[in-house]
Amino acid sequence: MTRPQWSLWLKGALGASLALNVVLGGLLLSRPANGGGPSLSRMQAQIERALPDADRARFRQALEAGRPRYEPLLQAVRDSRPAVREALAREPFDAAALRLAMAGSRQRWQAFSEQYDDSLANGLAALSPEGRRLIAADMAAHERRARDKRD
Repeated sequence: MTRPQWSLWLKGALGASLALNVVLGGLLLSRPANGGGPSLSRMQAQIERALPDADRARFRQALEAGRPRYEPLLQAVRDSRPAVREALAREPFDAAALRLAMAGSRQRWQAFSEQYDDSLANGLAALSPEGRRLIAADMAAHERRARDKRD
């Protein structure tokens, strides 16, 4: 493959990957906590279930302290979805409009992700060494189960 063709192929693959991430991120965060797929509250509950009571309370308190910083950013991600859907459904299709809508959504996702990761890290830092070990072991078990399902 010549260099210009390789560059075009790489740009196309990266664009497709980005679009998939935006769609999957949207699906992840659009599901209500009481039904359907993953949500922040389900993820938090999964982490908490592996913890002793004292660690569970510290973890929950640290995440709640970060909520005022990450929750508005999560709402901004949700608010960006209609623009992506509208650009996708527009006829005649305008790839530039879709790229612009996805870029806005991606920027909002990044801002939310950074702030939520900070809150999550603070929550995990509040745990005892044993609590962090239990979380790591639970993550490894979850990864094994997911790998076994694929195989």
